[in-house]
Amino acid sequence: MPATGYRVYMKAEEDLVHSMIYDGPQSASIFTYIASNLTTGALYSFVVSAVNFNGEGPTSNPALFTACTEPTGLKPPKVMLTSETTIDLVWNAPEDDGGCALIGFELMVDDGLGSAFIDTDPSIVHFKPFLRSH
Repeated sequence: MPATGYRVYMKAEEDLVHSMIYDGPQSASIFTYIASNLTTGALYSFVVSAVNFNGEGPTSNPALFTACTEPTGLKPPKVMLTSETTIDLVWNAPEDDGGCALIGFELMVDDGLGSAFIDTDPSIVHFKPFLRSH
């Protein structure tokens, strides 16, 4: 028998059990839900169950998410040393990590002639607050 709707449950890190946040037993075509008023930096667990004429089925495995936004307040990198073929740069972590741990930095460069910025090789910069390029 096809599902006639879905239920969504959420559990914050400090909660012992999931609580229902969406009850749509007659809404079989709705596959989205926006959870709002979350606490920045908090970990949340979400599960979904399907409902039909016979009742509610088992819940899905949990999906874990941390509520956060993009980091802000990153100051420009500083040039520490240059030569004809190298430049050593250093930068600091942003003032606000958005509520999630930083997972890396993205360093972009242009040709100095007004062209668009392009990414550098992420393996060079990942988890490093410095860069030395040859």
